[in-house]
Amino acid sequence: MKLPQPWSYSSLSSFLQCPRRYYLTRVTKEVKEPPTEATIWGQTVHTALELRIKEGRPLPPELVKYEAVAQELESWSDQWVTEEQFGLTENLEPTGFFDTDVWCRGVLDVYTVHGKRAFVADYKTGKKRPELTQLKLFAAAIFAKYPRVDKVKTAFLWLNHGEKTIEDFDRADLEFIWKYFLPQLRRLELAYEKQQWPAKPSGLCRAWCPVGRSRCEHCGS
Repeated sequence: MKLPQPWSYSSLSSFLQCPRRYYLTRVTKEVKEPPTEATIWGQTVHTALELRIKEGRPLPPELVKYEAVAQELESWSDQWVTEEQFGLTENLEPTGFFDTDVWCRGVLDVYTVHGKRAFVADYKTGKKRPELTQLKLFAAAIFAKYPRVDKVKTAFLWLNHGEKTIEDFDRADLEFIWKYFLPQLRRLELAYEKQQWPAKPSGLCRAWCPVGRSRCEHCGS
């Protein structure tokens, strides 16, 4: 499956949410996605937790409430990898995030590997959502990079709720993971081939779309 540019969980989600917004923000790039308070806060938290886990640097005062999360991770392992970029080729083999053959890419917030088992977690600073698609991609990335691993435990760490959403994967699940993604990616491929990027109006059009009324009749409606 050929795509003009690498895809990620966030870019595919953007396309499925609204092809026109995807086209204007990620293909022509004539519209910029402005940072929001939520995204800025999320990046601040991710950076602080990375330094806490990786270097033992104390969390800043406003983030001390997340110290329990760091200590729990440390109780599980002393060999964590943090904020690691990953890339996969079209053949689902590991490659560099910026390599010319990269087909899929992403970032793993924190993970550890012990023998044939791995655990990968993603920090979430917003509302709890039931969507677990991102965890499927994390598991696939670990299986690709570590051929000896046959079980991956994945988790969303809901920092503001003190809760976890956990999903377990076996290597045998890889076939089903990619059967989930490939039809969606085929829709993206067809959009590029036909250059068809229809608007998909939703409740997000009113306040959360940067496209503007001049480019989309649904924006602000």
